[in-house]
Amino acid sequence: MAGILVFFLAIFIVRPSDDHDLPQKGVDLAESRHARRAPGTKRGNALGLNLTRNGEIFLGNDRNSRKDSTSLLQAGARNGSEQKIYLRVRARAKYGDAKAVLHQIRTTGIESAALLSQDTRHETAP
Repeated sequence: MAGILVFFLAIFIVRPSDDHDLPQKGVDLAESRHARRAPGTKRGNALGLNLTRNGEIFLGNDRNSRKDSTSLLQAGARNGSEQKIYLRVRARAKYGDAKAVLHQIRTTGIESAALLSQDTRHETAP
């Protein structure tokens, strides 16, 4: 009986990592044959914005509303970040949502935005 209780206790206490649910993990980016490397995305103070399939905006791993993300981007730009936004748009995101986010970025005063994509040049064709 004690063994069964320990077994159920272990099942409910030990759970798999939830890292796969974070917006930067496993993002299905749009594919491109002419992508260039963006080494600035690896910097600690890089401003990265993630747009999900259902139009939600994430700044880092935190979900934000459009109004909040504008003020956070402006604050990040004032605090010494590169004057460039790295935008990860999921492959199945709506074009209208991406266009609205790009317009929102423009209203922050940051003129440069990089759309990140998946490089398919080195993949073999079926």
